[in-house]
Amino acid sequence: MKNTTIRIAFIVAIFSVLSGCASQVKPAQDSGYLTGSEILQENRERFPFQKVWVNQETDKDYQSYKKIYVAPVNTSYLDNMEWFKMLSEDGMTAIHNEADRLAVYLQNRLIYELENSQGADFTVIKTKKNIDSDTAILEFALVELIPSPAQVNRFTSVAGFFIPFLGTASSLVVEDGSIAIEAKMTNYTGEESLLLFADREEDKSAILVDVNDLGYFKHAEKHIETWAYQYALLLSTDMEVQIKDQGFKLKPW
Repeated sequence: MKNTTIRIAFIVAIFSVLSGCASQVKPAQDSGYLTGSEILQENRERFPFQKVWVNQETDKDYQSYKKIYVAPVNTSYLDNMEWFKMLSEDGMTAIHNEADRLAVYLQNRLIYELENSQGADFTVIKTKKNIDSDTAILEFALVELIPSPAQVNRFTSVAGFFIPFLGTASSLVVEDGSIAIEAKMTNYTGEESLLLFADREEDKSAILVDVNDLGYFKHAEKHIETWAYQYALLLSTDMEVQIKDQGFKLKPW
């Protein structure tokens, strides 16, 4: 019983550190994905993201929509990362493959959180042809993706496991792994923005790395799960409710 208590206290302490670090992470540079991104500002009283903008003048605000079309996630802006440009061709291919996998994971996770929200009943529109005037469009872009050094160090000790980009960019893979997103929610035509937000998270959880997992970006999946959960909360809670930047989401899939 004593050992169990110690383990629980240890886990709580680790996640407390993660939550405390979340607000200290520097925002990513604007990628150009969001037009007029200079209007985004921090609003921690309501939003868990580093930068956000809400359309206050629309007849139908972002919370009024219960039908959501979740578009495929854009990964093209990752090509603008400075360290990415230094990779070998194999390295670029490896990162693109991981980014495509994470893009699908993010889209599916958003759909899952909306369909399983306990705060409101949402209908996820699966195809563009079913979008109507009662539908809002949600679009995400991955704008930064850097592998965790804790994982890179671990993987290099695995016999026969080759990391394509390590030889050409090892000097750049020294900071905390990170992932950043920019997102916009618009009306059904895509012409009126309802909600814009951007966020960046770092991985400081070396002690939580699963030694059986050989993915480059396991930390990114955790942040994706949290973003999807937070987005569903924003759509299903009163504007007075603060959605905190809680670090990793503990709720299972």
